[in-house]
Amino acid sequence: MRTRVWSVVATAAAVVVIAVLSRQFPPAAGQSDVYDPPRTSDGRPDLSGIWQALNTAHHDLEAHADDRSD
Repeated sequence: MRTRVWSVVATAAAVVVIAVLSRQFPPAAGQSDVYDPPRTSDGRPDLSGIWQALNTAHHDLEAHADDRSD
């Protein structure tokens, strides 16, 4: 029981400290809270560039026959 009370008190103190510190350090001059991505001439976000998967997320994305044996 005593450990649980200590955990609640420590968690509440951590939340208060984080809230106070976040109010102390506003964004630097020139920074805005909203990111405005570069746009194409028709107003859509410009997604051109190099896109690279550095993991196995791109594995087996080509069209292929169904391998499952149901």
